Amino acid sequence: VNYNPTDSLAFALNGDVGYDTALDPVTGNEHAVYWYGGMAAARLAFNDVWAVALRGEWFRDPQGFMTGATNPTSGSPLDVVIRTGTLTLEAKPSPYLIVRLENRIDSANQPVFRRGLNDANDVQATSLLSVVVTTGHTFNASSSPAAQAPK
Repeated sequence: VNYNPTDSLAFALNGDVGYDTALDPVTGNEHAVYWYGGMAAARLAFNDVWAVALRGEWFRDPQGFMTGATNPTSGSPLDVVIRTGTLTLEAKPSPYLIVRLENRIDSANQPVFRRGLNDANDVQATSLLSVVVTTGHTFNASSSPAAQAPK
């Protein structure tokens, strides 16, 4: 769900659910697995050049299927919950260039973030600097050739 109350303010909500079947690593029996999560985000454009965005995400993998998290002693799957928070600073110095700096913190109830072959942690912080080159054109469904064709 996206909601844009003004040209400079935008909100988004998203939810996902996944379902599959898998073999239990301990018993060898087939069973249902599922996972689900959600996201909430907001973006504020100060002007045509500068914007800031904040995003929070929550993900649960009750059978450890998507994360592959298992108990190191028994090998049984672990119930994993991951929470993230991301702050994005954005600059658009021209219609053809977007520069973003994203700072993100992830935390989990299990040590699922790998630091090495035999080392994992339940928290990680990452930063990403991205540069996007665009055509400067914003797609608008009403301006597409199909929408302009005579009826």
